[in-house]
Amino acid sequence: MIKLVKAFTKLLLFPSIALMLAACDINLASAPASTPSSTRIAVSPTHSRTPINQSQPVTAEDYYNLANAYQSQKDYDRAIADYTKAIQLQPNYPEAYSGRSEAYYSKQDNGHALADSDQAIKLKPDYAEAYSSRGWAYQAKGELDRSITDQTEAIKLKPDYASAYDGRGLAYILKGDCDRALTDINQAVKLQPDNSLAYSYRGWAYRCRGDYYRSMADYDKSIQLKPDAQAYVGRGLTRYNNGEYTKAIDDFTDAVKLAPNYTLAYEDRALAYRVRGEYDLAIADYDQAIRLRPDSAEGYNNRGYIYVFRGYSYTTKGDNIRANSDYNRAIADCNKAIKLKADYPDAYFGRGLAEYYEHDYDHAIVDFTKVLQLRTDYVDVYFNRAEAYKAKGAKKRSY
Repeated sequence: MIKLVKAFTKLLLFPSIALMLAACDINLASAPASTPSSTRIAVSPTHSRTPINQSQPVTAEDYYNLANAYQSQKDYDRAIADYTKAIQLQPNYPEAYSGRSEAYYSKQDNGHALADSDQAIKLKPDYAEAYSSRGWAYQAKGELDRSITDQTEAIKLKPDYASAYDGRGLAYILKGDCDRALTDINQAVKLQPDNSLAYSYRGWAYRCRGDYYRSMADYDKSIQLKPDAQAYVGRGLTRYNNGEYTKAIDDFTDAVKLAPNYTLAYEDRALAYRVRGEYDLAIADYDQAIRLRPDSAEGYNNRGYIYVFRGYSYTTKGDNIRANSDYNRAIADCNKAIKLKADYPDAYFGRGLAEYYEHDYDHAIVDFTKVLQLRTDYVDVYFNRAEAYKAKGAKKRSY
């Protein structure tokens, strides 16, 4: 058993929880549920959107309207198949390209979504819906300036287009421009006062400004209009930021009940469990999040941090066997995160923490140094690296 000395029981600085919550907001923006697709699908100018009998589609418009029906039911694979048939029958069909872009976006296939929006705009340069669709896809890819440019163009072409105001508002939130975000989303609420998503987005804008009272009121209104997993997650994040961890957990749990495959709800609930010191429950939620998204570097990284927290709690109790077991698990998770995302500073930071607590100071110093190479503004790492150098010297002097 490794004997601990006094210096080894000091808790190093961890990445700010605010940064982890910011990552949650980014994921929330790219979640399919956040897109008001029903307000953005363009109906063929010469045909209604009334679904026709599935056994009778003949024309491109028939397939287009059938695809819209599938889209409204969130059956995106069938929608894509029928939009494709419409395009095969009528290659110069901008509405079909735009509709298929919507479906691809909802499946988080942003590459195909952008390609179809590009084609729709090429065929119809004054097509507001296509610009807005492309703006949402750019936002999901993190290209916020391009997203804002496209949503602005959509608004110029169609000044009463609520979804474009929502899309531009969310891009402003992700850029940290909360006031502009609120201006845009207020306009969206004015244009669609019965749209639950508009209130959910405005709740996010108020949270961005730190106005938790108004944020809660808007999320309450959104849930009253239409109980939705995204609204529960948003309200849960507001409650988390306001220190209401038990109520936040309740909201994340309601989100999971409504959408059992909603990865973000599990990840956010895990954060709340961590603050309450309920590490086993936090790890269980990250286990489920990773099962749902096994290619998520963030999932492995965040579970790794929970293992470090739990391991440190064992260290303070003198239970070195279980502590070292958790530190090893943390290192394994951070290794997976780095394999998935080689330039991920948080994963190097987490691995460095676990290595430090395992008394592997050389490797901890290497990882903390790597963090600083990737992010020079990560000031906490300087403190942690200094502690590792100090502990390394103390260890040498003990021999």
